[in-house]
Amino acid sequence: ADAAALFRDRAQLPADEPDGEAVQQAIEQLCARLDGLPLAIELAAARTSVLSPQTLLSRLTERLDAFGPGPRDAPTRQRTVRATMQWSHDLLEPDEQRLFRRLAVFAGGFDLEAVEDVCAGDGLERSEVVDVLARLVEKSLVTAVDAALQRRYRLLETLRQYGREQLVRLREQDEAAARLDTWARRLTERLETDMRT
Repeated sequence: ADAAALFRDRAQLPADEPDGEAVQQAIEQLCARLDGLPLAIELAAARTSVLSPQTLLSRLTERLDAFGPGPRDAPTRQRTVRATMQWSHDLLEPDEQRLFRRLAVFAGGFDLEAVEDVCAGDGLERSEVVDVLARLVEKSLVTAVDAALQRRYRLLETLRQYGREQLVRLREQDEAAARLDTWARRLTERLETDMRT
């Protein structure tokens, strides 16, 4: 609701539109697809002078480069979502960058054990994972979610997309995918054994 209100405010949309409900639904879906990120919402809202919210939603395929450059008077790091991600990423310590990009292999949520199994190694010791993960949570790059039995974590899809790009750029995507595959296979075997007893 806050993200949709921000969009409406920045887009200066009238409250009494003819297709008000359809427009509101498109705005809500657009904000959800943009993970509620204020900069992304402001960049999208700036395009409503030429595109309707429904058209913006239908054209949203690439979150990091969506809606082109922002205002020319804004700092360079705030002109696109990608530039903001790059700026934030560059501020991270090397071990934080390493874990961040490795977390991008997880679709949806993950727990600490999965992170330790999949992301440790090659410059990141298993014993260091919890500390580095905590720092990423503190920096709002990873979201902690309270679950019934244990805490789980997730990356916003926009951040995950950026992390995957970093894996590809550094040619680490195959290794990360292989680690995830090994972890998933072991987990499946363990669960299958537990189900039989």
